[in-house]
Amino acid sequence: MPIEHPASGAAAISALELGARVLLACVFGALVGIERQWHHKHAGIRTHALVSLGASAYGIISLLGFGPTTNPMLIAAGVVSGIGFIGGG
Repeated sequence: MPIEHPASGAAAISALELGARVLLACVFGALVGIERQWHHKHAGIRTHALVSLGASAYGIISLLGFGPTTNPMLIAAGVVSGIGFIGGG
């Protein structure tokens, strides 16, 4: 069952593609975390996997909420402020 854009009404992303995007983001974030943990850095697997999961979820929510835009700054601004909030905590 495809998930539709509220603004345009066109089918944009299927549930399978949505799950694949989130899963791939988590896997790639975990790979970065494995490399950092290998070099004995503070942020490890879980931290990087969760940050990449949050960034991909924000990107998908932005895609579904605003529709396909040509302005990538909408996504980048939210991701940067979210990562800054996590780092400040």
